[in-house]
Amino acid sequence: MPHLRVSRRAAILAVIGLGASLWTGCSDRSPDALIGPSAQRHFAGDQLQEIHAVLAVHKRHSAALLRLPGVVGTAVGLLPNGKAGLKVLLASPDVHGLPSALEGIPVVTQVTGMLVAFSDPTKRQRPAPLGFSVGHPAITAGSIGARVVDGSRTVYVLSNNHVLANSNDASIGDATLQPGPYDGGTAPADQIGTLTAFNTIDFSGGDNTIDAAIARSTTSDLGNATPTDDGYGAPSATIFGDANGDHVFDDEATVLRLLHQGSPVRGSARHRARDLLRRRRLGLSDRHR
Repeated sequence: MPHLRVSRRAAILAVIGLGASLWTGCSDRSPDALIGPSAQRHFAGDQLQEIHAVLAVHKRHSAALLRLPGVVGTAVGLLPNGKAGLKVLLASPDVHGLPSALEGIPVVTQVTGMLVAFSDPTKRQRPAPLGFSVGHPAITAGSIGARVVDGSRTVYVLSNNHVLANSNDASIGDATLQPGPYDGGTAPADQIGTLTAFNTIDFSGGDNTIDAAIARSTTSDLGNATPTDDGYGAPSATIFGDANGDHVFDDEATVLRLLHQGSPVRGSARHRARDLLRRRRLGLSDRHR
C-alpha cells in the first residue's frame, strides 16, 4: 500500500478592476524588488491596462513556475519604477532555474518558506502534536493518529502499518522519526519512538480490516492533542459503548454494525468506530491522560 505525500503549493493572484487599489509585498531583490505593503496605489486607465496585461502573463506561466522544485507561490505586484512585475515565492534561497523575465515582464523573488495555514505539520516539534509528520526511516511521511497507552501506562504513537512499519517490511525495534524522512527527519536525531507492533497487511488479495501500527514513545516526545491553533484539541477519554467504565467498549458487534454500509451512522461516528476496533485489536485504550 504505497504512501504518497504531495507538498501544497499556493498560487497567489491579485485581481484588479477599474478604480481598484493594489497592495504588494516585499522582495529580496533590489532595485527590482516589489514595493512594500505600506504603499497603496490608485491607477489611471493606461496603468490598469498594463497590470491586466501582466496578469495575463502570470496566468500563462504560473503553472510552469509552480512545477519548479522550491517554488511555493506566484504573484503580481509593482516594481519601484511603478511598472508591474511578476513575483515568485520560494521555499528557500537555493532555488535555481528561474527566469529573470517572462514575455518581457521582470521576474523577482521572495523567500517565504512553505505557505501553510496555522501550524506546519511537517516541522519537528516536541512533544509532537497529533496530526504531525511521522514515519519509518524507509518511507516518505505519514501522520500521528493518536497517543495511546496500554495497561502499564506505556505511551505509544498510533498510526498506520504503511507509515510506521513500512508496509510489513519493518522489524520490531525500528526507529520512528518525527518529522518523517520526506520532511527532513533523520535517525537518530529525530527519533521519537521504536516500532512495537503492527497488524500485517495482506497484499495477496485477501481482506484487510485495519492498517495499524504502534511505536513506543514518551510523553516528552509525544503529545496527546492537535496544535492549539488548528484541530480539535485533545481527544475525549470517553469510550463509546463503555457502560462499565473499564476503558474498553463492551460489545464489539455494536461497533461493527456502525461500519456496515447500510448503517444510518456515518461520518465521524463511523471513523470513531474504526479507531476503537483498531485500538482494541492492538490491546490499547484511548484513555491517555
